[in-house]
Amino acid sequence: MTPHVPLHSEDYVVAAIFSIIVGVNALVLFPRVVPSLHRRLKRAALITGAIVSVLTFMIVIETRAMDHLFGGYFSFKTPLERLHEHFAEFDEKMARDPEIRRALESSYDWGMKLRTLNRLGVERLDDATLRRRARVMSLLLSRVSEHACATIVKGSSPTASDQAEIEEALLRLEAGFVAEWMQVLHESMLAEVRELPKNAPTDEERIAAGPALEAKLGKDTARRLIAGLSEGASDSERCWAMKTIYAVAPTLPEPHATVLLRDFR
Repeated sequence: MTPHVPLHSEDYVVAAIFSIIVGVNALVLFPRVVPSLHRRLKRAALITGAIVSVLTFMIVIETRAMDHLFGGYFSFKTPLERLHEHFAEFDEKMARDPEIRRALESSYDWGMKLRTLNRLGVERLDDATLRRRARVMSLLLSRVSEHACATIVKGSSPTASDQAEIEEALLRLEAGFVAEWMQVLHESMLAEVRELPKNAPTDEERIAAGPALEAKLGKDTARRLIAGLSEGASDSERCWAMKTIYAVAPTLPEPHATVLLRDFR
């Protein structure tokens, strides 16, 4: 399946107008070229005109709307081109958002600033969005190398190799995943610029979450996970730890699930 690219209403308008013009011309010109057409042939000409209109519509609308309606099956763009189009649209959306734009004005590196807003905004998300983020991150991290995984987890600038891996992973995920991923990113950024309350777990909740995690993973694996999230952990251990958190934490009862997702993000 290919990444879903949100449709634009202007795609429909342009395609409809153009296809109507072509279809009408086909209906008008065909009888003039052959004025003595038999009735059945005239009917065939009408059908041909209609088909020409539909095909023209499909070709002209070969952009976001086609991807939305048909999952890219009638698109002449490659999956990677549609993915890059989605990235560009997301950047445009962030630049148009007045709240996020104000936060970007003082920064010379908008990409790094957006990553920082996303990272800082996670702890301000509500429980439901936090769980959605865990699902998205679990799927994405499971499809990239340790280096690319660590880059995503740390929120650092990706190398060209990392970027290529991430794009390849996104292309292999189910339709709609990219849109969901970017929606979560947007919500994290908005939460940070709006300075929504931080939902930090209490000490009692953290203490209670430890035994629940050990019961799920076993004591040794739980200790390895905590070590993997420490400051000096290698990329390999950090990546494994975050994959484990995103996969296991949502399966625990509340409040343990969200406590772990907030503390280890």
